[in-house]
Amino acid sequence: MIAVDWGSSAVRAYRLSDSGSILERRTSSAGVFDAGERPFHILLEELVGDWLVVGEAPVVMSGMIGSRRGWAEVPYRRCPARLSDLVTGCLEVRWESRRAWIVPGLECRSAAGAPDVMRGEETQVLGSAGGLPDSSLLCLPGTHTKWTEYANGAIQRFRTSPTGELYRLLVTQSSLITGRTDGAIDPAGFTAGVERAAEPGGLLHHLFGVRAAQMTGDLSEEAAASFLSGVLIGHEVNDLALAGRPVHLLGAAPLTALYRAALERRGVECIGLDPDAAAAGLFLIGSAIPGAS
Repeated sequence: MIAVDWGSSAVRAYRLSDSGSILERRTSSAGVFDAGERPFHILLEELVGDWLVVGEAPVVMSGMIGSRRGWAEVPYRRCPARLSDLVTGCLEVRWESRRAWIVPGLECRSAAGAPDVMRGEETQVLGSAGGLPDSSLLCLPGTHTKWTEYANGAIQRFRTSPTGELYRLLVTQSSLITGRTDGAIDPAGFTAGVERAAEPGGLLHHLFGVRAAQMTGDLSEEAAASFLSGVLIGHEVNDLALAGRPVHLLGAAPLTALYRAALERRGVECIGLDPDAAAAGLFLIGSAIPGAS
């Protein structure tokens, strides 16, 4: 089987054994938003064409590849959503003599009826579900961080915070950061930002405080971006993490480490999950698609 986690800015492809173990993995920067005018099947062939030639099948893809900017738009499935809901919602796509299936994303609504959506994270959650307690809170950090409730064998609901996107915009296009921002995270600066987020004043006031602290000399320019990251993630965990309830972290190590640091400062236990959970989820889905093998 070929499992493809195709996001907005990157692609991760896995060649899987008949039991679902990862035999080989490849990555590409040809994400959905960076593909330009090149057809997606060409990009896929460039990445895993040799796997296709030797007959690896089926090909199952998740993520932004199923969005309106992707290969084909796959309608969202409504929460609560189980593995079977994702399987029945898969869309088959064809090119030349080949075919693949794209996993649908999920939609949920708040108590007030406001919509929220995800594409790709649902596959990661289901790929981790075998090792989760019956009722679990998962945090999937990223450009758009997802806080997801999993219970009774289904993704019940989720809530999105565009923390990563906001951080990037503020660092690159605002006046809040006056110095260079291409360095590694400064742990002390990040922790100070997390602590600031616990104080009165609110997010907007704390954001301007990043600039003010540089002007007064209370914050060095070198640590400012790290402090800003701490403020943003600190406010996020204030709103979404409940002390006394463990949070399962699922994502790339550098980013999950920041969320772990912020959550543990709030007294929240953190449990790390396999960052390759998308491969496990795609294996489960692909194995259940009728006629896919």
